[in-house]
Amino acid sequence: MLDFACGSGSLLLNVRNRMDFHGIGKIHGQEKNITTYNLARMNMLLHGVKDSEFEIFYADTLTNDWQLLRETNPAWKPQFDAVVANPPFSLRWKPTDALAEDMRFKNHGLAPKSAADFSFLLHGFHYLKDDGVMAIIFPHGVLFRGGTRPKSAASSSTMATSKPTSNARKASNAMPVALACQRSRPKTTT
Repeated sequence: MLDFACGSGSLLLNVRNRMDFHGIGKIHGQEKNITTYNLARMNMLLHGVKDSEFEIFYADTLTNDWQLLRETNPAWKPQFDAVVANPPFSLRWKPTDALAEDMRFKNHGLAPKSAADFSFLLHGFHYLKDDGVMAIIFPHGVLFRGGTRPKSAASSSTMATSKPTSNARKASNAMPVALACQRSRPKTTT
């Protein structure tokens, strides 16, 4: 399981607890803020997760600073059964020409400078196994901001959105949606 914007690690812990410890392999998290990175590591240990059962890395998701996730050989690229995240809403960022050629974004386009939400979505999709499931909290309209929307990513997946409860994002005025994706569409018989 991967949370590429794990904050203090509470989402990872909640998913792990909901799964009743079954089917959860090693927990992987990534956090850009040093304080919350340290809180995530401490939170795992305080909740009984052994240090061999998790790996939290201090790095920027959008620039892909984590060496584990920088593998360019498809045979060695890490892929996860589940990707969960609650990334920062409408994060302003500075996409570069190099990021436009990045393996995560190359075939889908970059999010506008005003909001990196779409790039977070593509990042998660890139590391999702073919039969994996992803759930991310985003501001409403993430799929259509700045004229961008998932092209081939959407055509090879099933997506559903729902509006979380009113207390899901009290600190923000943005209307949140939960975006759930399954990478491969279920096969139908004809």
